[in-house]
Order: sequence, then C-alpha cells, then structure tokens
Amino acid sequence: MTTVAKAIENFEAKSGQVAAEASKVMLYCQIPMIKKLDSAALGKLVNCEHLALSTNNIDKMESFGQMPKLRILSLGRNLIKKVTKLEDVSATLEELWISYNMLKTLDDINVLENLEVLYIGNNHISDWSELDKLASLPKFRDILLVGNP
Repeated sequence: MTTVAKAIENFEAKSGQVAAEASKVMLYCQIPMIKKLDSAALGKLVNCEHLALSTNNIDKMESFGQMPKLRILSLGRNLIKKVTKLEDVSATLEELWISYNMLKTLDDINVLENLEVLYIGNNHISDWSELDKLASLPKFRDILLVGNP
C-alpha cells in the first residue's frame, strides 16, 4: 500500500515540484494503490487547487485537512461508499469528480456550499430523490449521472 505521504513524495520526485507550493497535485494511479486518506499529509498541500486521487483503492473519505484553495477534487475509480468529511473544504470546493465508486446516496453533499460541478456517473444511485439533496446548493450547474441504476 502507498500512503498519501509517500504518494506526495513520488509526485515531487516525478514532477520536480514542491507539493506544498503546487496548484495541481496528481496522486492518481499509485502502485501500489493508496487505500487510506491522511488528513495530516493532505493538509500540507496549502496551495493545491486541484487534487487528483483517482484510480486508487480508497474506500472511505476522511478529512481533507486545511486545504484553503482546493477547488477541484478528483476521487473517481476508487471504492468510496459515502460522500462525507468535506466540511474542511466546503467553502472552496467547486467541482467533485467521484464517478466509478460505490455511492448509493448523496448524504452530506449539502455542506458543499460552492459546488458547481458533480461527476457521479457509474455509481449505485438508484433513488431519484437523492438528487433533491442538490437543490440547496446555490451555485450548482452541472451533473453527470450516466451509468447509475
């Protein structure tokens, strides 16, 4: 298993960037895969606007720590069952890419007050009333739902 801290280290070695200074941090498709999020390691990414953690084996969302500039969060192709623990980034997060996971509900999505885009295709959302939870998001404008039952 690759830890988030190790994935950040790999990113720095491959990109030549200091992760704490980078606006786009790509931690996707780690070998071996990331299985668990680490808020302490993620919290060091203070300038990150786009965080890519897709194509790993993350099964649940943990706190994203203090990432004051995070606008785009990519968690597609993981094993996530529930959208949760996004309070720390709720003021800045505009796009959540979470297709190809195992989501059945959109509980706790309402904390994302600035969410504009939600890519949630190929999950397990079968109850259309789940979409009612998006009604309270004032800036919401785009959704991808294809591949849900």
